[in-house]
Amino acid sequence: MSSQSYSGDVTIDSHTDDAVNVVSPENVHLVGGGVDGDIKIVDPEYVFLAAEENTESVNIDTVGETIEGSIEDIYTEPESVTGDLRIESATDVFVEPGAATGAIEVTGHEQLFADIGERSFGRENASTVLTGWERSATVTDPTATLGITGGRCQLSVEQLRTDIDVFVTGWKNSVEITGRDCTVTLHLLGSHNAVTVGPYVSVTRGIDASLETTLTTEDIPYTDIIETTKDEALDTAGFGRRKLVYQTAAPEEDYCPSCGASSNRVIERKQLDAFFLFGRPVYTFERGESAYECDECSMNAHPEVTLSEEERKELLR
Repeated sequence: MSSQSYSGDVTIDSHTDDAVNVVSPENVHLVGGGVDGDIKIVDPEYVFLAAEENTESVNIDTVGETIEGSIEDIYTEPESVTGDLRIESATDVFVEPGAATGAIEVTGHEQLFADIGERSFGRENASTVLTGWERSATVTDPTATLGITGGRCQLSVEQLRTDIDVFVTGWKNSVEITGRDCTVTLHLLGSHNAVTVGPYVSVTRGIDASLETTLTTEDIPYTDIIETTKDEALDTAGFGRRKLVYQTAAPEEDYCPSCGASSNRVIERKQLDAFFLFGRPVYTFERGESAYECDECSMNAHPEVTLSEEERKELLR
């Protein structure tokens, strides 16, 4: 049996039938398809498990290599370990769906967060997977699974128009998603991760073996509800008597007086009948009664989902 001492981050690359033993790492990230054998996790503090755990014991009798030292993060990659894997005295262990072709056993843990989902993380079909520490990427109009595995990574998804799966594995990662008329199935595996989605993106929860995750849905901006601002209306007034209609934000309203929906995006439609000089009212004849709209009842709240000319050019680059 050989023993290797390492410091920092280690990606395991073992293509023998002998088992690998890892001692006292900080964080362990076991990705889908990473181990062609069994996994035994002994005396960890926190385990975030999205792969099926064997109810019977996993016996790893012969160890070919021991990895120890001042190890921070341990990673596997698809098909990087062809034997069994033993993890001993880790702080956090993140186990993705399909992490092992064999059995998985967890013993002596302080806390276990487990959620076994039917849907696995198809890394071979993924369009983007960030793996490591403080990695970042921007993806435009993706159509396949996206994922983060590691710590303090940042993924920005723009112009999403297709229903996709997004996996977030590890801790203190952040994902920002904007798009239209689409649904993201979010799979969470780890702690203190943050996901922000735009107002026109729906979110459903898939696998959820997580702790202290923040999910934020942005509000529809007032600019998407207001058809004509006061300044825009005044620009059309010119000289003489005019009747103007414009809208302003009504942040003081926490529900819509028009439709009764609970909303923090209410606008007020106003009317002004006045004599104008160079686009400014010098004498007001009448101010009509106000009317209200919100993101639920406004015809302007949901923009067209067809691609703009600028978006088409961007996608064809």
